[in-house]
Amino acid sequence: MIEMFWGKSKPYKSLIHHMIDTGVTAKVLLVHANFRPVLDLLLRNSPLQQDDLLGVMSYISALHDIGKCYP
Repeated sequence: MIEMFWGKSKPYKSLIHHMIDTGVTAKVLLVHANFRPVLDLLLRNSPLQQDDLLGVMSYISALHDIGKCYP
């Protein structure tokens, strides 16, 4: 059922796969790219440890298109 919702049309990608890709990409960018200073800033201002914070940020990023499955 969840596969029927689309996240991208060209090339076609289901919403769930697009959301997973987005979450993983956000995590990689925060750890290995120019966004590392953002992660450091978040860590200084959060009670969370790095792995937990990365999980939360990945989850929030993955939800960016959740409205596509709302009627």
